[in-house]
Amino acid sequence: MRNKDTMDISQLQKTFLSTLVQKCAAKNERILVAFSGGPDSVVLLHLLAATKKHWQGELAAAHINHQLRADADADENFCRDMCARENIPFFSASVKVEKFSSSHKLSIETAARELRYQALNRILLEQKFTLLALGHHADDQAETVLGNLVRGTGLRGLAGMPFKYKNRIRPLLALHSDEILTWLKKCEIPYRIDKSNVDTRFRRNDIRHNLLPRLEREFNPQIRESLNKLAQISYDAETCLVHLAKDALQTLTIEENENKIVLDIERFWHYFVILQQYALRLAIEKISKNEIRPNFSDIERILTSLRTNKIGTQVPLHGKWEALIDRDVLVFRETASLDFNFRLKKGNAVRHKSGWQIQLSETLPAEIDPRNHATPFIQFVDHDKITGAIRVRNLRTGDKFYPLGLGGKKSISDYFTDRKVALHKRREIPIVACDDGIIWIAGYQLDERYKITGQTTAILKIEFKDKDL
Repeated sequence: MRNKDTMDISQLQKTFLSTLVQKCAAKNERILVAFSGGPDSVVLLHLLAATKKHWQGELAAAHINHQLRADADADENFCRDMCARENIPFFSASVKVEKFSSSHKLSIETAARELRYQALNRILLEQKFTLLALGHHADDQAETVLGNLVRGTGLRGLAGMPFKYKNRIRPLLALHSDEILTWLKKCEIPYRIDKSNVDTRFRRNDIRHNLLPRLEREFNPQIRESLNKLAQISYDAETCLVHLAKDALQTLTIEENENKIVLDIERFWHYFVILQQYALRLAIEKISKNEIRPNFSDIERILTSLRTNKIGTQVPLHGKWEALIDRDVLVFRETASLDFNFRLKKGNAVRHKSGWQIQLSETLPAEIDPRNHATPFIQFVDHDKITGAIRVRNLRTGDKFYPLGLGGKKSISDYFTDRKVALHKRREIPIVACDDGIIWIAGYQLDERYKITGQTTAILKIEFKDKDL
């Protein structure tokens, strides 16, 4: 067991300051402390205040009232009063955890965490702070790593919580709970006790009060230090692999926009399996804008599909995205963005967020000879053969048309196959249609039924412009 008096006040402050400046890179910053009133956040606030002249920034505290406990308001008042005594700016917000938990089908613990960070980030932005300081310490890190290990995890889970991630810092990660409590006792600084922290119905509390002490008692008295070392080693390895995977992903990417990432499959197989896995993970996080944290199953399903190499295989990714095996490429895309359906009015244009636009002219006289003006991107059609509204939409299952000059009906899917149009591009190609059928596959083929003839009395010009052309 650790000796509770191993670190004096000055040494603890030095350790804290070193972590803050070197590992959290927090110098000349505006720091907002997530301030619950418990021992960890109290020591964090006081250490930041005590060392402020060294990191030379600004300091404030924010308390989030979860309204879950009878003494929740007393906790908030305690925090407010402490900040007033220390002359530290104080902010607070209340969240409705139980309602959010019920409506989103989340555990109380998960709902509280989501709402807490939402509220903290809102205060951070509104008050223009640059960093959010969290009170996690070395024992929290040990519990996190052990919990991830028990549940099943990769390097990212073994790395635990980083000292700094984006605008969040954890300056207490080099300190243990007993050192923190000893410091508070010596300095005679009060704090609040959350009784729910001893409720072993919560997984983390069970690990903290049962599993970790047993491992410490029966297997390794230094288990906490060992788990923290494992976290640091795993973090360093994870950081290295992510760096290499970013380079790999950049090399593999042959097309990218807001809704799609296309990777070269042949090049993909040249990398070690671990880099293949990490590149896939990064691609999923990128296309989902970090809404997805892909798990082992997600990555394995994609790798299995790649090994099978059956063109057209779709791997769903958490509802809104998918991985598609196409000819020589692997495509990650947002499925919801594939569908579009615009009304196209005379004299106006429609624009798609991917960058293309289609413009429809006013009615023109029949003197124009389309043979002199038509191109794959400009077509002239018989105004009187069009019925109902003109719309621009994407490919639908079962779509058929009469390709100009080919003498019969053909499914658009077969037409695209004959033209060797990549699967991932087919639903992106705009199709101009009216109530009676398809008029034009933009950039490809006009429908025979709408061509200009000697009997045409009025003409419409349709023009397709694509940012990539």
